[in-house]
Amino acid sequence: QSPPCPAMDRPAIEALLLEFIARELPVPGVTLGRDTPLLERHIIDSLAVVTLTLFMERAFDLTVRPGDINPEVFQDVASLARFVAERRAGG
Repeated sequence: QSPPCPAMDRPAIEALLLEFIARELPVPGVTLGRDTPLLERHIIDSLAVVTLTLFMERAFDLTVRPGDINPEVFQDVASLARFVAERRAGG
């Protein structure tokens, strides 16, 4: 378990999320980008959502509430990074 990341801008958050997904939740033949539809392209499933949620809580020192786990937040890496940035800013 790595310590929480210090203040990060959205591109840095996206980069960390992309690296985690590529390493821990790889899908052969899929090139992952910030706008790649994660649910629609079946890159993440319900178990991967849990894995990704736990990673975000640890890596970014935030709490993901049950209501936060929805298709809008988990749509793509850009939406995940926006969620993380907003939550870290107190949103």
